[in-house]
Amino acid sequence: MGDAMESLIRPRRALAALLLGGILLPGCGKKPAEVRVTPMKIQAFGMNRRAQVKAEVLDKKGNPLPDLNVTWESSNPKVANVEVSGIVKTTGPGKAQIVAKLGELKGAATIEVVDVASMALSPGRATLVGPMGTTMSLVADIRDSKGQPAAVKPKWATSDPKVVRVTESGLVASVGEGKATVTATLGADVSAGSEIRVLFRDVGAFEIAPLTLLMKTGETQRINATMRDQAGGLIEDPALAWSTSDPKVATVVNGLVKAESVGTAVVSVAAGAKTLRATVLVN
Repeated sequence: MGDAMESLIRPRRALAALLLGGILLPGCGKKPAEVRVTPMKIQAFGMNRRAQVKAEVLDKKGNPLPDLNVTWESSNPKVANVEVSGIVKTTGPGKAQIVAKLGELKGAATIEVVDVASMALSPGRATLVGPMGTTMSLVADIRDSKGQPAAVKPKWATSDPKVVRVTESGLVASVGEGKATVTATLGADVSAGSEIRVLFRDVGAFEIAPLTLLMKTGETQRINATMRDQAGGLIEDPALAWSTSDPKVATVVNGLVKAESVGTAVVSVAAGAKTLRATVLVN
């Protein structure tokens, strides 16, 4: 009888010891202590853009608790909304907190939405002629939803660094003959590209016409540039740098001159080391 009773008591004592030791206590060391949201910072360009945020619930030791689900909310729905899956959708410019909740615990990510509706590179296609290291500048025309210039700077990249390299300001330099695409990007939302062709040739002839422009305020007129190599072959889409001596009188973009006010200005166009000029008279 004593042995039988002892055989019944012994397993219970072992179970009690395990429970007291915390080995079988449900949730011991598994209590949620932190909600961590990644990424912690998001920058989006434009409205109706989407981004994914994720939340991880951790215990006090930093171990993940994968079976716990959080709820999501936005501190400013006029800037961004968030779905139950953690997908964020931008609605307007500004900043907002994307918050993940589990009981009293919270984790958050900050999203900044910049009003950008479009971006275009000028020129969109160009031939860079001359020795290795010849340069040209690309200009990113970035506009907001109201059509006004947006004060943001894109990141630049080249599809083939063996053909061209590009600086942070959009200055392109030739490295080897061939073709490459130079791309400007704003996050993962907006991008634009320019096709660059590199020719290691000497320029044989470089001309512009007309050399004198008579214009009225508000009018536009194009200056045409022609470039040929030493064999007389026409070089299509030559890389040119346009500038004006007085933008209050006349502005120029890729050879298109606009008369802004009465006066005289000189429009210059450079191809490598050679520069040509045209006079603009605005009445």
